[in-house]
Amino acid sequence: LWLTGDYSKSSTYAQKALEIARKIKDKKGEAMALNNLGIVCDYQGKYASALDYYFKALPIQKAINDNAGLSYTYNNIGLIYSNQNNFQKAFENYNLALELRKKENNLPGLASTYNNIGIIHMHQKKYDLALEDYFASLKIDSLLKDPSGISTSLSNIAIVYMDAKEYDKALDYFNKGLKLRIELNDQRGI
Repeated sequence: LWLTGDYSKSSTYAQKALEIARKIKDKKGEAMALNNLGIVCDYQGKYASALDYYFKALPIQKAINDNAGLSYTYNNIGLIYSNQNNFQKAFENYNLALELRKKENNLPGLASTYNNIGIIHMHQKKYDLALEDYFASLKIDSLLKDPSGISTSLSNIAIVYMDAKEYDKALDYFNKGLKLRIELNDQRGI
C-alpha cells in the first residue's frame, strides 16, 4: 500500500501488525512492523518520525540477534540521513548495513547498499568511489541475474559519467540501461 501512495491504510495495517506482534511476543515481527511504520513516514517526508520507528526497532533486533533485520534497519536509517543530506551519518549506517550483509552473504542487500553508498559518493562528487560502488552493485546484480538491479546500476553509472562530463561513456551506459528497462516494460525507468 505504501508503494501505491495509500499511506493512511499502510500505516493502519503496519500499526495492527505491531499490536499483534507485541501481543504474541513476536520480536522479529515487532521490529519489522516498526520498520514498515518508519518506511511509511519516510515516504511522507516525516523523517523524524521515521527515525524514531527505526531506532525503536534496532534494540529489538540486537536482542534477538536478527542480523538481516539489523542490516535492513541500518540501511533505512542511512536512507533518511541521505535524504537530509547528512552524508556522514548516512555513510556510517550504510557501512553498518554493509558489514552485516557481508557476514550474512546477503547478495541482494549488498547490491542495494553499494548502490546507496554510491549515491552519497556521487553527491560528494567523488566520482571514482561512486563508480567503484556502482560497479560492485552491477557485478552482484549480474550474478543474481536481476535485470531491474542491473538497469538501475547501469543508469547510475551513466549519471556519474554525465556529471564527470564523460558524455560518450554516459550515453553508452544510459543506452544499455534503457534497453533493459524497455525489455522489463519499466515505464518509470524508461
